[in-house]
Amino acid sequence: MNLLTSSSSRRHTQRRLASIDRRFRFILTLGTLALLLLLVRIGWMQTVHTAHFAALSTNNHLRQIVIPSPRGLIFDRNGTLLVDNGAQYELRLIPAQVPNLEATLAQLRELVPIKDHELKAFKRQSRTHRHTMNSLKQYLSEEDVARLAVNLHRFSGVYVGAYPWRRYTYREATSHTLGYMSRIDAEDMKRINLHRYRNTHRIGRSGLERQYEEILHGLPGLLQAQVNAQGRILKTDDQKIPSPGTNLILSLDTKLQQAASQELEGKEGSIVAIEPSSGDILAMASSPSYDPDLLGGSISQAFYQQIFENPNKPMLNRAVQGVYSPGSTIKPFMALAGLESGNAHPSREFFAGPTFKLPNSNRPFRDWKEQGHGWVTLADSITQSCDVFFYSLAHRMGVQYIHDFLAPFGFGQVHNVDLPSELPGLLPSPKWKRASLGEPWYPEETINIGIGQGYMLATPLQLAVATAALATRGLRLRPRLLRGFERDGAVTWLPSETVTQIHLSNPQWWQHVTDAMIDVVHAPNGTAQRSGIGASYLIAGKTGTAQVINYGDEYMESEDLPEHLRDHALFIAFAPAYQPKIALAVIVEHGGHGSTAAAPIARRLLDLYLEDDLAL
Repeated sequence: MNLLTSSSSRRHTQRRLASIDRRFRFILTLGTLALLLLLVRIGWMQTVHTAHFAALSTNNHLRQIVIPSPRGLIFDRNGTLLVDNGAQYELRLIPAQVPNLEATLAQLRELVPIKDHELKAFKRQSRTHRHTMNSLKQYLSEEDVARLAVNLHRFSGVYVGAYPWRRYTYREATSHTLGYMSRIDAEDMKRINLHRYRNTHRIGRSGLERQYEEILHGLPGLLQAQVNAQGRILKTDDQKIPSPGTNLILSLDTKLQQAASQELEGKEGSIVAIEPSSGDILAMASSPSYDPDLLGGSISQAFYQQIFENPNKPMLNRAVQGVYSPGSTIKPFMALAGLESGNAHPSREFFAGPTFKLPNSNRPFRDWKEQGHGWVTLADSITQSCDVFFYSLAHRMGVQYIHDFLAPFGFGQVHNVDLPSELPGLLPSPKWKRASLGEPWYPEETINIGIGQGYMLATPLQLAVATAALATRGLRLRPRLLRGFERDGAVTWLPSETVTQIHLSNPQWWQHVTDAMIDVVHAPNGTAQRSGIGASYLIAGKTGTAQVINYGDEYMESEDLPEHLRDHALFIAFAPAYQPKIALAVIVEHGGHGSTAAAPIARRLLDLYLEDDLAL
């Protein structure tokens, strides 16, 4: 029995040893095959994909950093710097490099003051731009920078540095013309060249910054940098220098621009001044204005509402987007139309009573002067701004003739000035009314057009352009802000562009109307005679008062109304009258009378601009 048991035990042991031996050989074989496969893989990687994996290895410590291009500078006609490039310190993050974004943001808020709207803007941008730098906090103070600098070693993907920032020398005085820059948004991303805008976070949003974005924005450069595991730059190697944007040389005269802005301070309105011989815009002011620096970054909802929903509309460029009844400033043009059509003559007198009535109508159209003007000539009607004379003249000419005569002066059309969002105003006609309102034209509406009221609307730019055309006796040039541009030290000047030359059957009509406009300012009975006192040069001008509400048949002074219902005050002028160097239009909303609110402003601006010439 013991022998049998011993034999069985030996056989069992032998079987177990054989089984272990088989398993060992299997594992050894499997391990050998795995090792062979690994060696083959290593050999394949080292021979076939050597370049690829070498590049990956290099990228673990080398990184290409995009260098934004310097944006083009902007100068005025005299070389005064209007827009410069500066730097501001910003706190930026690359979300993909931050292990715990929420925790990191919380820790950073303990170090520097980060507002809720800044945090929301960062999160919104980082959702779609995880692998690029996103701004979290702008305008870091020196204390903020110092506090962050000693703590940056704690964070990955967090950077503090000086980044390009647009500096506007005269801020509110030029904001509507120059515009401002703001963050690139999703809509911008659809239309811009993403390669050109790498590491660029702002784009021209309005004014010239937007109009000439394509040439102001240059080409970015590249910097090869060695970084550590936390992404910190250790060393820089090769670099491609960025190509700066083109510098702009504007037609603006900074001294005049500042003065125009100051004249409108605390008011609502606009001033546009033009050099008649070139179409150069010397000044373009709109009030109220805004500070472009405040719109350059992320803004809170409350600030957005304060600026963009302000009932006084500080973001509206009234020079090209404000539309007003031209009022009596239209009368010199109506007088020319009367002379050209044969419905008026310089020596013919007209009795201008207190009212005008259409044939077979009892409705009176009142003159601004309660007792009327009595017997007047065409020149008198301009000098004294006689409404009844122009009621009658408009009726005799008819609205279609008026429309066709005024159109070449630029009324009712955009001038393609180099600014976005210019409005055309309105030069009405029977065809326009039928198409727009589905109604016929009525004779009463022609009467209102005769004094620049009713449907007729014009922008300050249109009034200035038309006044410049008066000054040049019919030569209308396209108004412009860009006078030339500079690149790589070479300046290219742009030629003036003629739009049209208005011809009259008798060139003396220009002289006759100009003489009457001189009397507006310099004659004792001129409506703006106070503004001409002491002038050492002749000013040709015309006052205007545009009703905000319809008084009906009632005679009423604007001063008797609440301020927001008072008439707009207007004044157009050019000077010196016989050798004009400047033409301008001034509009003061709810200013009352053009003679008291707008004409004195024009006189001060004319003195300022012409004083250097007069001193010679």
